Amino acid sequence: MFMRSFQMYVIPFVLIGIFLFPGTLMAQGIKEGDVVSVQYLLTLANGKRVTFSLPGAPLMVTVGKKMIFPLVEAALLGMRRNEEKSVYLKSENAYGPVQPQKFQAIKLVKLPENARRVGATIIAANPQGKEQQVIVTKVQGDEATLNFNHPLAGQDLIFKLKVLKVKPANSR
Repeated sequence: MFMRSFQMYVIPFVLIGIFLFPGTLMAQGIKEGDVVSVQYLLTLANGKRVTFSLPGAPLMVTVGKKMIFPLVEAALLGMRRNEEKSVYLKSENAYGPVQPQKFQAIKLVKLPENARRVGATIIAANPQGKEQQVIVTKVQGDEATLNFNHPLAGQDLIFKLKVLKVKPANSR
């Protein structure tokens, strides 16, 4: 008798919960604190490929730790394994706008000979002493102008994401 009552009353409620409120009885998707393995492709807004995750080497993100752009992290919330999503980032939500004060003129003799041309990329110390990639944007007379902005500053970006694995926060 008990089993019959159980089947008659409980099972329909479970089924209703699964179909009407899937998040209550099934996985809620990614939430803050989860460790997520993500395959990604980063392109400029015009479609030019910038970078991507290599097969077998996905991006590992602990959601809520501010390891990636906030809008990309927010897009991961609620996603499930094998789900895909594209996130469009305006430049101000990515590497920011190009900042004119990050251009610096230096004497040409301070550059290696092979970098004394427009478009050359070198590693140089920024005004705070931190090494970073810089681009030679102008060569005139005995001076060169270096751009200390991030190479993607001023660019709108598109992140194409695919969730490979989710390790829930409470499983550590």
